[in-house]
Amino acid sequence: MKEKKVAIATLHRERNYGSFFQAYALKKFLDGSGCHAEVLRIYPAQDSSAGSRLRRALAEGGVKLAVSRFVKKIQSKYFYDRNVRLRNTILGAAADNIAGSEIYGSSGDYARANELYDIFIAGSDQIWGDSGRDLDSVYMYYLKGVTKPKISYAPSIGGGANFDRELTGHIVPLLNEFKHLSVRESEGVKFLREILDGKPVYHAIDPTLLIPAEEWEDGLKKENESFKYKNEKYIFVYLLGSSSEHRRFTKNFARAKNLKIISFPYLQSRSKADARFADINVYDASPNQCLLYIKNAEYVFTDSFHCTVFSGLFHKEFYVFKKQNHGSSVFENQFARLEDLLDLFASRSRYIPRFDINPAELDKIATDWSLLDTKLSVRREECREWLKSALESARNLKPG
Repeated sequence: MKEKKVAIATLHRERNYGSFFQAYALKKFLDGSGCHAEVLRIYPAQDSSAGSRLRRALAEGGVKLAVSRFVKKIQSKYFYDRNVRLRNTILGAAADNIAGSEIYGSSGDYARANELYDIFIAGSDQIWGDSGRDLDSVYMYYLKGVTKPKISYAPSIGGGANFDRELTGHIVPLLNEFKHLSVRESEGVKFLREILDGKPVYHAIDPTLLIPAEEWEDGLKKENESFKYKNEKYIFVYLLGSSSEHRRFTKNFARAKNLKIISFPYLQSRSKADARFADINVYDASPNQCLLYIKNAEYVFTDSFHCTVFSGLFHKEFYVFKKQNHGSSVFENQFARLEDLLDLFASRSRYIPRFDINPAELDKIATDWSLLDTKLSVRREECREWLKSALESARNLKPG
């Protein structure tokens, strides 16, 4: 059978390790399933998005949150130092290596994509959240204008609790065009079934979990030999949120263990909490090197979904915070995906809900790694089969 060309609509060049890993993993799986996959270079027009983001911020947290976000936007655009720009360049180059050559700035541009690809997949990552983008930018991630068979694989839509109900009316017709629908969170499954009158929606695991741990580790063997902290004991910290409490708690734990902290600072914003926090700050890690920092750590502290993924895959002693940014309620909804992941890993006890815990108490938390591997293996096979079946069905569908 002729190899099918598959387009992946996901967040491209987000300067985020997790975004890269989920796109890379989905492409890797598809390439190994008789397809040739490419990530679409989606650069939505931003004419009205600034106003949308401002209105959203005002609705969520008032003037203080809106001003805070505006200041961060200016800082990230004009004042990030060369170390952060270096990281962004490295991640951008990695993302470009898995992307096609065409650029798509609006849903109308998909007329060209229809000529290039046989199947389109929306997912994964947080592409279906109510993010305050302008309407056509939203449409792009729901594949408006695509006339070829469409599948969604594990996009995040949260739980739907804060989803813009006016936007719901726009996306329902687009969702009904998908022959096979899946999302990443269990709450998202319930939300879509509700707005789609019971249409089947599959609960899928993140693409990074479709790839077994040994395959990820095989890809790291060569670089691991020269990894500069391979023989050192350290705590790896990967925090996207701005919480000072999270960093203070981690620092107390590090002192109790007499271990150094290695951190990737300023991952999502310029946070004062990152200043003078870690013993070693890393800005120049490639995606593979990021995995090596996790793999070789004694402990991992994170509020990141994908850092948690790899901590579990590599059987690390990891602890999870709920991401916090200046009192915003947005991350309450995003935490659903981490709760689902911790349940899959049989590791709910690794979530740290309060900060008066004695660091020594964390050593009492244990994960049954054998149980984690067994549960994950079962879900992995189920999701791989679901996606293979969806691809086979799409191969046999006529366009339109």
